[in-house]
Amino acid sequence: ARAASERLALENSAERAEQRRQLGAMLVTLEGLVPRVAEIDKARETVIEAGREDAKAHDLATAASARKSEIVGELAKARAERDEAQTCGAELPLWESRVGEIGTALKRVERRAQLEADVAEKAIAAQRAQQSVDEAAGRLEQARRRAALLRETWLAGQAAALAAALEPGVPCPVCGSTSHPSPAHAAAAEDGGKAPSQKDLRSADMAVTTAENEWSRLSKAGSEALQQEASVRGQLAELTSDNRDSGNLRAELRNAEKRLEAAKTASRRARQLDEAIGRLEQQFTSAELKAAEAETASREAAGRLAAAKATAEEKELGVPVDLRSPAALEAEQARVGAELDELVKALEAAEG
Repeated sequence: ARAASERLALENSAERAEQRRQLGAMLVTLEGLVPRVAEIDKARETVIEAGREDAKAHDLATAASARKSEIVGELAKARAERDEAQTCGAELPLWESRVGEIGTALKRVERRAQLEADVAEKAIAAQRAQQSVDEAAGRLEQARRRAALLRETWLAGQAAALAAALEPGVPCPVCGSTSHPSPAHAAAAEDGGKAPSQKDLRSADMAVTTAENEWSRLSKAGSEALQQEASVRGQLAELTSDNRDSGNLRAELRNAEKRLEAAKTASRRARQLDEAIGRLEQQFTSAELKAAEAETASREAAGRLAAAKATAEEKELGVPVDLRSPAALEAEQARVGAELDELVKALEAAEG
């Protein structure tokens, strides 16, 4: 009985009563914090979402700025390449002219070399043709002499035959004289044989005709050979003298053609780069606009984040740091409520 009395006295003591009062007041206070903590929790969620949006906007602004810088670099590179290509391409007329000049000079040198070779060849041909003409003339002269000699021998033979038939006092059938003081005698034949016949004379005349035809043909061929030589010499004389070596000219032409092709390639490249620069300038304008928009969006997102943080800090004022989350508040309510229940039960037990 004494122990029960002491327990009752303890539970009814001012200290215990104050404890129960404080715990009850704490429960009321904690209950009053429920809506504020809910607002803090919501404000924190708003801060988190605003932070995500701010990070996203910042990343987009960074990416847009990087793309803008990248395009600036690409533009600078393209313009430098374009300027270099234009410089090389500007030499296109020069190398077109040089290729034409060297090509013409090479053709002239090659033509001159060909004509010089042709002149030498035609000169030899003309010389040979003239030699053939001279030889044919010799053969013709020989044929004519032989024919004349045969005819002379034949005529002498005919005179001798007439003389042999003459008789003293009988008129000559040729001159009619009856006196024959110096009758003709038969001449010896050319080869010491018999006198030539009509057939021999015709054969000799045919030989002369053949030799004449041959001489005429060869003379015509010789004249043509001389004309051809003269024609080639005339063409050679019309060419401008150029002492340059054809091998060197070919090397110059290959180099000029190589430079010409490089100039053409550079000219095409310059046009392509002009088009690329136009596209990059359009991209830069678009990127610049996007970067400005992204920067504006980033500033707005940062403003919203700062406002959300300020709102959250404002709502946290007056709320203990360790009670600013619903879970912590519920745990504290449960703890205080359990302590209060324990004290109430202890009082009831002591009274009962």
